[in-house]
Amino acid sequence: REHMRAAFELFDLDGSGSLTISELARVLTEVPDGASPRSRTPTLTGCDAIMPAGVGSGLVLPDGKTVEEVMRWLDADSTGKVTFEEFEIYLLREHEKIGQDLYRKQRLLKKGPGATGR
Repeated sequence: REHMRAAFELFDLDGSGSLTISELARVLTEVPDGASPRSRTPTLTGCDAIMPAGVGSGLVLPDGKTVEEVMRWLDADSTGKVTFEEFEIYLLREHEKIGQDLYRKQRLLKKGPGATGR
């Protein structure tokens, strides 16, 4: 759970204890500066001051999702803000889904060519 909290805090740019779509867009679309860690400004009063509304809108992430889609998945109660609990639930579900996908792929590899996975 500590790792999930640390990940959440990386997204929570303004330290408010919840994530907004602007924060998600900023973190998910930011290009890293070489090998150096991303710097955070601890005195931010809100991510919207850094990234205006609409920035990142419609951008497709490497997994094919948009920032808006990720926000819809994360924001289970549709408040426009993601709590740590919502973030944690999402990550646990994604982890489970990835594990199931890997298990299926391993079974197919063991069965050999032409296997259907059943």
